[in-house]
Amino acid sequence: MRFFGFGSKKGKRGDKAAEANARRQASQPEGEESAGAPAAPDGHVAPTKDSAPIKDSASSSGSGNGPAISKSAEDVDRGPEPEGTNGGQGESTTSKRQTRGRLVKGLFKTRERLSASLGRIFLGAKHISPELLNQLEEALILADVGVDTVDKVVSSVSEDLKRRELTKPDVVKFSVKRALVSILSSGESRRAPSVLESQQRPFVSLVVGVNGTGKTTTIAKLARRYVQQGITPILVAADTFRAAAIEQLTIWGERAGVDVIAHKQGGSPAAVVFDGIAAARSRGADMVIVDTAGRLQTKKNLMAELAKVSRVAAANAPGAPHETLLVLDATLGQNAVSQAKQFNDWLDGITGIVLTKIDGTAKGGVVVTIADELSIPILFLGTGEKIDDLVEFQPEAFADALLGLSSGAIEG
Repeated sequence: MRFFGFGSKKGKRGDKAAEANARRQASQPEGEESAGAPAAPDGHVAPTKDSAPIKDSASSSGSGNGPAISKSAEDVDRGPEPEGTNGGQGESTTSKRQTRGRLVKGLFKTRERLSASLGRIFLGAKHISPELLNQLEEALILADVGVDTVDKVVSSVSEDLKRRELTKPDVVKFSVKRALVSILSSGESRRAPSVLESQQRPFVSLVVGVNGTGKTTTIAKLARRYVQQGITPILVAADTFRAAAIEQLTIWGERAGVDVIAHKQGGSPAAVVFDGIAAARSRGADMVIVDTAGRLQTKKNLMAELAKVSRVAAANAPGAPHETLLVLDATLGQNAVSQAKQFNDWLDGITGIVLTKIDGTAKGGVVVTIADELSIPILFLGTGEKIDDLVEFQPEAFADALLGLSSGAIEG
């Protein structure tokens, strides 16, 4: 264990990472499965046969001419699902308070673990010692903040200490908060204009991610959020590979109160995107949200299919896709970081991240690592299973919720 601010900042990183992993596994709550190897996209080869004619499966006119859906489809991809959406727009004071409250609730498991550790560290401490900083480092690692990111946080605290900005142990939390907010805000320069800010109509949003992350449900939550903000979205079922994917999106579209454009299973994803944009134009919809296949066999297949979808979108809506959102499962912890890196390497233009199931894990610290290592803005967090359980990501509110600080708390 290194002594930050008092000695060398270097250390045996390999030993440290192994040690952190061992501690993380040892502290795994009962009933929470340890994440396996990152689930790389696999299994999908884009079909070449064109799809059947367009099906409008959730017409706002209530025509009900969509495909029949079996109840069993509702069970597909079930579990604590996605959250979070605001497209980068500012929120009212009331809305911000609601967001903070939902973050506090959603981060309960992570905060319970981290706050208990921090409480033990600071309780009764009379001065800031090397041991205190090492214990802080360990507490952050156990919350699933990555080793390199922990280095940055604790080094920042050490710099505050050197400048004599910290004099008492109980104010170290505020130094940690400043470091976290800085890291969590690092991707803001890459934030693309949201549908609420852009003049492009229809605005095309491409949503990608591995199956099981809650991608389809997240799309419905985003649609519901946009409807409440006066935006008219259309959902496009471009995951034509996974069994019941079309039925599942149709069900969620009905719940969100929006139209869903779908072809037959096994059809061309690009063809359904073409029809979806055409439908948006003819109906005067503001945006198209595209659900893409999550199980892609190889990098080559992923790039080929998504590149074709993007070309078709661009040919029919200038500048499309106007945003590309990556959906990640927070319960995977550091494996979600690996997944995000893979997609970031494979795809150009990921403009935002949605982290789902944040309420179902004690690994909420992974959010900090993703922000640090990818510098892609985190836009939304999924905080529950209901269609409204999606909150806009706010760095300061997240740091407060993670550390157990009151809203907007500052040193004093």
